[in-house]
Amino acid sequence: MRKSTKGTVAASVAALLLIGSWGTHASWSADGSVGGDAIKSGKLSLSNPSCGDWQITIKNLVTGVESLRDFVPATDLLSPGDLLSRTCTFTVSAAGVNLKAQLSASAPTYTNSNGLADALDASVEFVQGGVSSGSTATVVDGQVVTANVEVTLPDTGPGLDNLSQDLATTLNAITITASQV
Repeated sequence: MRKSTKGTVAASVAALLLIGSWGTHASWSADGSVGGDAIKSGKLSLSNPSCGDWQITIKNLVTGVESLRDFVPATDLLSPGDLLSRTCTFTVSAAGVNLKAQLSASAPTYTNSNGLADALDASVEFVQGGVSSGSTATVVDGQVVTANVEVTLPDTGPGLDNLSQDLATTLNAITITASQV
């Protein structure tokens, strides 16, 4: 190999070694810390449940005027067209930044599966500030919400034959649930 070629190869190798060592030089660095702190979680609950007595709607057959009276399950009997209602209130406790919740109600169920249970139509409607919000309600901390429960024995429709007469069933508890949204 020629002297000039050897010199060029040696210079190239030296340049590569020099370039490769640039990343191994020491550099300045410093550390800092971010202080920790206590973290607490909030809560979501329904408190102060208060339910009135069951009411039955009475219609005056002469004037057509409707009124309410207490329904006594031990002695009162339903007939087609009757409407039972019950009003319950709950206070929402929602502690947490940006926490709000949606209320919903479980589907009504009955202890006995018979012609009466098949014919009954039960529903829950939420009312906030005097305005109906339907079967769900979006709520915030401290809000008082009313749940109106209605049970109807319709006077027309399926199941309203003699199979719903002289029977008994019990409406099971309806669960009101607050779920974070």
